[in-house]
Amino acid sequence: MAKIIFGNHSAVRVQRTERDRIRKFYCDVLGCKIMREFDGKDDIRIGDDFYISFLLWCGRWARSR
Repeated sequence: MAKIIFGNHSAVRVQRTERDRIRKFYCDVLGCKIMREFDGKDDIRIGDDFYISFLLWCGRWARSR
């Protein structure tokens, strides 16, 4: 059986309009902590050693052909 190994970080591209909802869910509901915040990115720590970056996007999504 094949194994999949995940590292200790991930990045997700999201609409800028979802920033407040994402922060509320990860911080208020799950108890995570915002480690760094920039105009276009939030870095959130989940647990002791996993980080997720939310890259805030304000344009249209590109469609593959």
